[in-house]
Amino acid sequence: MAHPPTIPANATEPVRPSTSAVDLLAPAPPGEQAPDAIDELLTGTPQAVTDRDREDFRRLHRWQRGRAAAKAEYEALGGSISDLSKDLIDRRNERGWRPLPTTVTDQGEPVRPYTRGTLWPKFRVDPETGEPYTRADVVDALDVAGLGHLVETGYDGKAFAAAIRDQVKRWREQISETPLVNAAGEPVDAWCTVLTAEERDDPTADELGIHPALRPFVTAVLLEEIRFTKL
Repeated sequence: MAHPPTIPANATEPVRPSTSAVDLLAPAPPGEQAPDAIDELLTGTPQAVTDRDREDFRRLHRWQRGRAAAKAEYEALGGSISDLSKDLIDRRNERGWRPLPTTVTDQGEPVRPYTRGTLWPKFRVDPETGEPYTRADVVDALDVAGLGHLVETGYDGKAFAAAIRDQVKRWREQISETPLVNAAGEPVDAWCTVLTAEERDDPTADELGIHPALRPFVTAVLLEEIRFTKL
């Protein structure tokens, strides 16, 4: 009978075997065909695929391609709109258009253009470095200006998500299908912390790879989506 892996009771770093596992939280790199990790983990008798099932997959693929094409067109138009708007505003200033000249749409409807402006702060150039000032340079000045309440602390959300993915990935590589225990035979998490009674119900759960200080605030949630690759 195989014995569960053990780690010293006073260990500060859990043993990390070389067995690899699919990182369920990390998306596949663009252009690569992702392993069907979820299907590999599921068991049961396959059910028949109907014509409606195939049509729904076809429709999902069509919608995804349509959205991607619309997004690309939207982003391309952004630069064109910005450039042409600036050019027309420059012409307005040069020729003194007040108001702006009317025109008609492609459908023949008359329209009158107008300008709407929003004032934004722009960072000056630091004369010592020749580079524009940054948000960090303004923090102390905000307090002097009586705007200290605008200063806040935070963290990079994308970097935080990546750190959690890495913790869960390393945890899955440790435990495989067998719970991790210490020298006393007690089940522990990735950080050698003895599991609570509630956590012992699922001693290999993904969230046990997350640091104990963070687990009261976050858990590991797998957000699935369907993508397509050419056969």
